[in-house]
Amino acid sequence: MKKLVLLVAVVAAFVLVGCSSKPTGAESVIKVGNTLKPFTLNDQFEKPHTLTSDTKKIIFVFAKKSGHTVREYFNTKPADYLKKHHYVFVADVSGMPSIIYTMFAKSDLQEHKYPIWLIFDAKDSAKFVDEKNRDKIMVVSLDNLKIKKVEFFSDVEGFKKAL
Repeated sequence: MKKLVLLVAVVAAFVLVGCSSKPTGAESVIKVGNTLKPFTLNDQFEKPHTLTSDTKKIIFVFAKKSGHTVREYFNTKPADYLKKHHYVFVADVSGMPSIIYTMFAKSDLQEHKYPIWLIFDAKDSAKFVDEKNRDKIMVVSLDNLKIKKVEFFSDVEGFKKAL
């Protein structure tokens, strides 16, 4: 019985610690003064989008709750709101098992008429995330791809003011 309990504990520790999908050693490029290199991500319709020098703000979400907050807000806006204002909305789905994304999340995301750029790879996510603010909405203000301001919001009111 003791061996079984020990075996279960070892397996649980391996699963919880050893199989983490979070890459180590990666440092975020999101710092005031940095210039972002153009990157390409697919949206919920599998259409590729590339960051350009015209982009004024990138709205990043790395958690389900903050993603829902941003999506609910943009659902109150015209379908061309992001494009018209030169904003990009990026959602990290890298922690989601691909079968869950394919079976459930993809169709939910496709109900939204504006593009949601998706991060599928944890290594790509690590380039952008601020771990201590992972649950918040991150708004990155740009001028010709140079980061001018980085703000974090927990609620829709603060987020709206940043836009």
